[in-house]
Amino acid sequence: MDPPPPSPPSSAHAPPPPSSSSASPPASASAPPPPPPPGPPPASSSATSTPPKPHAPSSASTPTSGNAAPTPHSKLLNHLPLDAPDELDRKWYAHFYHMQKTIQGKDEAAALAILKQQPADGVAALPFQPDIALLYAIVTEPTLAKQHLRYLTAVAATDNYKNCMGWLQKLIDLKFVKLLVACRSQLLWLVRELVHLNAPGVDKVIICLMRYLTGGDPSRTTVWLASSIIRILIEHEAWLLSCSSLIPFVFHTFARISLDHTAAQHASLLKQEVELCTTLWNRRQADVAQLGREIVRVLSDAKDIPGMNALWKQLRNVRDTVEPEKDVSVYSVAQLMAIPTPPKYLAYRLNPKMEEYLLFMMERVQAGSVTRYQKWFSSQFLSSPGSDALVPDLARYICAVYHPSNQILSSKVTPRYHILGWLYLLCKTPSVLARVQLAMFFDYLYFKPSDNIMTVEPAILLMVKSLKSHPMVTLAMIQFLVFAVEKFAASAVNRKLMQKGVSTAFAMILKLGVVSSIHPLQSFPMLLSSAPELQSDLHRIFPEHFPSAEHANKAQAHPRVFDSMLDQVLSESWELYVPFLKAMYARDVTISYRLLAFCCSRSDTKSPDVALGPYAAFVDGIGGNLAQNILKDLNLSQQIDDARVQACALLDKQLPPPVPKDEMDAVSATALFVCPYLFANLKHPFLSKLLGRSEALVQLLLGLVTPAMLNALCTRVVMREFAVFKSRLANIVLSSLQWTSWEQYGMWDLVVAELQSGRSATAEKTMMAAARKVLACVNPKESPETMTGLLKCLIHFSPDGSVLQSVFKLPETYDDFPFAVLACWMDKFPDVVTSHVRSSLENAGDISKDITIAELVRKLDHLQDLRNRTVSSNTSDGQIAALKDESVLVALKKLLHRPDDASAATNYHTLRALVFDEEPPHKKPRLAGDN
Repeated sequence: MDPPPPSPPSSAHAPPPPSSSSASPPASASAPPPPPPPGPPPASSSATSTPPKPHAPSSASTPTSGNAAPTPHSKLLNHLPLDAPDELDRKWYAHFYHMQKTIQGKDEAAALAILKQQPADGVAALPFQPDIALLYAIVTEPTLAKQHLRYLTAVAATDNYKNCMGWLQKLIDLKFVKLLVACRSQLLWLVRELVHLNAPGVDKVIICLMRYLTGGDPSRTTVWLASSIIRILIEHEAWLLSCSSLIPFVFHTFARISLDHTAAQHASLLKQEVELCTTLWNRRQADVAQLGREIVRVLSDAKDIPGMNALWKQLRNVRDTVEPEKDVSVYSVAQLMAIPTPPKYLAYRLNPKMEEYLLFMMERVQAGSVTRYQKWFSSQFLSSPGSDALVPDLARYICAVYHPSNQILSSKVTPRYHILGWLYLLCKTPSVLARVQLAMFFDYLYFKPSDNIMTVEPAILLMVKSLKSHPMVTLAMIQFLVFAVEKFAASAVNRKLMQKGVSTAFAMILKLGVVSSIHPLQSFPMLLSSAPELQSDLHRIFPEHFPSAEHANKAQAHPRVFDSMLDQVLSESWELYVPFLKAMYARDVTISYRLLAFCCSRSDTKSPDVALGPYAAFVDGIGGNLAQNILKDLNLSQQIDDARVQACALLDKQLPPPVPKDEMDAVSATALFVCPYLFANLKHPFLSKLLGRSEALVQLLLGLVTPAMLNALCTRVVMREFAVFKSRLANIVLSSLQWTSWEQYGMWDLVVAELQSGRSATAEKTMMAAARKVLACVNPKESPETMTGLLKCLIHFSPDGSVLQSVFKLPETYDDFPFAVLACWMDKFPDVVTSHVRSSLENAGDISKDITIAELVRKLDHLQDLRNRTVSSNTSDGQIAALKDESVLVALKKLLHRPDDASAATNYHTLRALVFDEEPPHKKPRLAGDN
């Protein structure tokens, strides 16, 4: 569902926070009370109740009543004309109203005694929460702010400010953007006073406020907020230096937003930001170091600002060491880079709404539907001049903060690399693009085996997935990665550590199967034509992952020479050739695949147990499982071809043209010979265990084939050379619901080919059983590929009673699918459909109580309506086949003529027109003179 758009922050320049001296004296006891809130008083609760966490509904509920007064004009929030009353605003005002009503006419001591009253036996609880009421009063009543602040400090002291700070954080997280300008000023005044009082927990309130100081937003509201917060921090420097947990947030925030304040009108603010960051770095470096490697990135981005440049040089001048030191007082680049940044610091660089909508796209929006959400996000947060400076912070959040669960990873929701690629393409200037690239690769530079692989997953997937659609993106990312290791390093030690970190990241990516191979990154066409020197750079920097031309040449063996060697080896007894093959396998794991392909290609007249005997003996020799090893080896075919392409590129040779099967590439051999051979013999006892993995085998095949290969396979299936699905059609179709769109469409092409090749009662029965299972499980909105495939298959076969019942029962969420299938069946198999309709209606009861019969009649009504609209009423084809049967018409007349059934009398207009000779609702009136 589309998330509701947030209200934009006010663009008006907010006045400065009022000073303590500006607060008016307490109002007299005769001051009129505020207008009553809608509904009864809020539920009784003590001041000690725990406030809810941010983004959770308030526990201080205010139930509404039927005779409630209209909501008064909000004193707290900006409301657009069509906005509904805000629930938090309404509840907080109710607490304020009942507090005023309770303490009106009391002197300060008596009022304070009431507000501090604790619930006890025999004492009625207050009808409001004092901390909420007082916070509302301070923010909305500037003239009484000092008096209410005295009350608040007395009340909040009873629980050490726990409730007070909780409600204040809730207000900031949920409503800061919508606060009236005057209320924002009052809120900052309150925070300043709480800091002055050294109130426990006020540091967390300041952290919440700093979330709204996002990068790329030099608007007047943001500049005012930054000025207000930094003024509070400078005035209370001693307090700030004592808050170890606050210092990293402050340094990170103001070092980051200083980039947005380089204009002349912000010179004073920029000076304050630089001085504050310098003070924290020089006096509390150990506390700032909690940020970890993010310090290096932020200072690197801000190094062109004079004051920040001094900090950057100071950091780079500290000598790097290979081994970590204990009790560090002055940190070097290498020491900071070795500390991963805790996610909480990166998350707080986005305001709550940004985080909410970014998570919405990555957790709830399918990849095919994400474009409109991206446009909306861009229009809200990335449309103002300079707002693309926010993109590096978004990239860091995606890579280092949000790590999806396995359930989300296996679903069809938009993957992280997709969002990352979209943000990458939004960057307009080279400087911002470089900062985004650094944000994506930052965790690569000092990656350790113990680090979370999810921090490096999006960038590598973006590089690999962009090879075909956006090769310029892949090329730019590779160039930056080489540049980062070579040039970004502050010293030779740092360069060596970064090289090791990136190499470790690549090793873990391959080990954990994030991508099957990174060799294509060294040899894709755009790299060869635009930056061929990168090939040697990649090999020089990462020799273990990107081999040189000599290494690639040694790794390749001519297919015919290899096959001749296998012929000679396998002519010996298995006691001799298995040890030899095991020794080769220890040096090159692709030997296993080559042996499998060789056995399948030499199997012309042999049974599977004879043809695959050498391969089975080899698998047994290495302690493997035949079915598992077959799938594992077939998955190597793409990597074998990638290595072959790379070798040809390094040797400056063209790939050979298509050749016979003995010399074809591994993917073609797998798709056109190995898999068909395995499918043709899948029911042989020798391959019985592979039969249980047929879903994985089909998916593997469809993940490799090109359109030309798929066409060749469909042709051979129609010619009955082999069959893919047989009795496992339902299981494979259900498994395919989690496959990619290409894999699903390819599967349905093979299904149609197989069903058409074996037009038999068994084929029809298999198809109908599969259709029944799939229709019971599939979500038509999430699986359009399955619905398209089912439609192509069902219309070719005569349905049985169970499938007819399933299709007639399909609800409206299936749109026109059931009508298309039923219309086709009525034309091709009218007797079958009519017989089913007749038997269903003859045994029908009350249509209003039987959902199955109601759906059947609704579909008949709609099908007849469609026929009326497309065929002239005076032709012989004016009725659908099922309604030409007299028994069906009689049964319908009986069902629709019940006076106690209101739905039958008001619905099914087309059927009623046919059965009772009524005028259909869409029929044009007859004009005078018409015959």
